[in-house]
Amino acid sequence: MLVKGGVFRNGDYFIRVDDGVGSLMTVDFVNGFAIGPKATFGKVLTDYSRIEIDENVKWACSREKLMARGALRYVFAPQYFGFLEVFGGRITNDFDRYPVMGDTERSFATALFGWNHFKLYEQTSVGARLYGALSSDLQLTALIAWEKRSQMVNHRTTSIFGKDASPNIPIVGGVPMADFGTDKILRLDWQVDYIPGRMIVVENDMNACSQSEYPTFSLRGTTGIGGQLRYLSLEAMVSGMCDGWGKNQKIVYQASSGFFPVRNNVMLMDMHHFDASAFALQTKPNIALFSLLDNYELSTSKPWVEAHAEWTNLLWYAQAHAVKVVGRQMHNELSGGMNLLNLMRVGVTIGLDDFNFDAVGVNLVVKI
Repeated sequence: MLVKGGVFRNGDYFIRVDDGVGSLMTVDFVNGFAIGPKATFGKVLTDYSRIEIDENVKWACSREKLMARGALRYVFAPQYFGFLEVFGGRITNDFDRYPVMGDTERSFATALFGWNHFKLYEQTSVGARLYGALSSDLQLTALIAWEKRSQMVNHRTTSIFGKDASPNIPIVGGVPMADFGTDKILRLDWQVDYIPGRMIVVENDMNACSQSEYPTFSLRGTTGIGGQLRYLSLEAMVSGMCDGWGKNQKIVYQASSGFFPVRNNVMLMDMHHFDASAFALQTKPNIALFSLLDNYELSTSKPWVEAHAEWTNLLWYAQAHAVKVVGRQMHNELSGGMNLLNLMRVGVTIGLDDFNFDAVGVNLVVKI
C-alpha cells in the first residue's frame, strides 16, 4: 500500500492511499518540491455505505507555503453507486480542469526533461458535489463551488538536471496568456450519463464500478458567474467499448460536440481542452490522446467536434483522432504499432491539418 497505493482495512475502518509514495512528494516549476501526505480515512457502515475524509496537505518548498485541501464524503451503499461531499481548501490546479496526466508522470517529465506539463494557478475553493443515480440507467453529477484563482509563474527556469524549462504560462494560438491577476467565480456544473443495461460491480464491499456493453450517452453543462453570467457551455458525448472481430480484440470509441451559448468572459481554465500528451510514461493506456499537440494549442470557447477510436489486440494497436474547432483547421492524427500486452506500446503517429501532412512522431508509451 505504501509503495504503490491501496487500501488497509481493520474491521469497519480503513485507510486508502491512491498513489503510494507518489503522493508524498511531487515536483513542478511553481511549487518546486511539494512534500506531504495524501490519503483517505473512512468507516464502513452497517449497510455498506461509508463515511470518508480526504486530506491532501503539502508544503510547497519554493514558495514556503502550506497547500491543503480536504473533503467530507458520504458514499452510498455500493449498489447505488454514488456519493455526496463537501470540500474546500487551497491548492495549485491545472488550467485543464480534467488533466490527462497524473502527478507521478508529470513529476518525471519535470525532473528529467524540463517538460512543464504543470500549467498551474493557485485556487482557493469551497463547494459541494453530488454523484448519484437518477434511475437504473441514469447517473447525475452536480457541483456548486466558489473559487478564487490567481496565476502563478515559474520559480526557476531549469529542471533539477539543468534542462531549460518550458514556461508555466500556457501559450494559446502562439501567444502567452496574459496575467489575469486574481479572479473570483461561482461555478455551477452538471452532467447526466445514460448507461443502458448498466451493471454495478461491487468489489470488497467498498468499490463499485459501472459496466455496460452498450454505448454511454452524456450531456454536460458548465456555468460561471462572476459579477455577471460569464459563460455557459453545453457538450454532448457518446463513448463505449466493444469486442473486435477476433479473440482478445477491443474497440474503444468516443465522440463529443459542444458550444458556448454564453461567452461573455471565458478564461483559459474555463475553456474546452483537448487531451494531449507527448510524455511516454502513463498510468493508463494511451487512449484518446493527441501525441503531436500541446494541451492548450486548440483550447477554445467556440463550437467544436472531436472523435477518437482505437483498436487493440495482444500484439498490435491502431488509433484515429480528429478535432475541428470553428475558425481553425481540422487536426487529425493516425497512430499504429506494437501493443505488448497493454504494458508498452511502440508505434508511429502521423498528424494532418485539413488532411494535409503536418508532422510525424515516434511513440513509446510505457504504462506505470
